[in-house]
Amino acid sequence: RRFAQSFPEMGFSCEGWANFTATIGKEGHPFELSINIISNRASVAPQFEYSDAQAGLIKAASQDFSHLIERNNPALPGETVHVWLTGLGPLDRPVATGVPGPFDPPSRPLAPLGCAMFGLGNTNPSWTGVALTFLAYAPGLAGFYQVDITIPADWPAGTFQVACYSGTARTDGFLEVGASK
Repeated sequence: RRFAQSFPEMGFSCEGWANFTATIGKEGHPFELSINIISNRASVAPQFEYSDAQAGLIKAASQDFSHLIERNNPALPGETVHVWLTGLGPLDRPVATGVPGPFDPPSRPLAPLGCAMFGLGNTNPSWTGVALTFLAYAPGLAGFYQVDITIPADWPAGTFQVACYSGTARTDGFLEVGASK
């Protein structure tokens, strides 16, 4: 997995602004990564996880989690797909750094989130809001949020832009949708 394709949350506690350098490495190992971290704890910056970062394809799983959504195995109109993001900020039930999200009840982000799809293949291309049936710190995963997006039942087949936003921050990617059965 290429590092540039993953944006896991690095949890830490701070009040207000924080500016520091973090060094990631293993004792006795010659390679280290130093990164400058500037954080405004009040800010939220959603970021999709990508299955193909170059093409901008969002990492998404089918409704029953049986497969990843890909060009040769697209989502279907009316299907609810599971996508993963980072950057949604504090939770209603905080989870310690590195600990997987709880299942029941899940921890939910305090920041609101909305998502929409752009109908490039529609006769009247425009943004269409999509239903979010689940939004939480991903149960069983550490560092990711899970968002379940329901694709409109009348959506045409093709590759479509998806945007999720919180306040003025937004993340964009593409999702494959197949023909309805």
